[in-house]
Amino acid sequence: MGKVSGGSWSQGRSLPEGQPLRWIYKVRQNYFTVYESNCGALGQIEDDDLRAAIIGAYVDAKGLLDNHLVNNDLFEAYQRAVRVPSDPGLIRTLEGELSNFGAIISDSYEQARMSVKTVLELMDRHGVKGANKREKTESSKVDSDIERL
Repeated sequence: MGKVSGGSWSQGRSLPEGQPLRWIYKVRQNYFTVYESNCGALGQIEDDDLRAAIIGAYVDAKGLLDNHLVNNDLFEAYQRAVRVPSDPGLIRTLEGELSNFGAIISDSYEQARMSVKTVLELMDRHGVKGANKREKTESSKVDSDIERL
């Protein structure tokens, strides 16, 4: 397992079962400033389903980033253990944790993708300008929305 900075979100969502995510995702900023600075206004959204979907999409996207941060820590610990091999048991344990966490990241990616899709569908139903344009290219747009996180 070599360290790769960057990578793409598609790697995280399409990991074969039991495979670790073999790159470091560098989160350098708060990607949720618009949501966080306007969360007090969510109560003004009359539709309960839309309000809940927006909150759910935020929680799922934030969880996806948090999962990447945990994976980063696991991958860095693994790299340190391999560089200075002192405990083969530790290396095997970290390999196993990374492999298990790959599935968590894949599931987290899919949950975030579906949450964003739900928000876009509900916005379209409520006539939010631009939502139906996104819907027409739904899967590619939802994927690019997630990638921008």
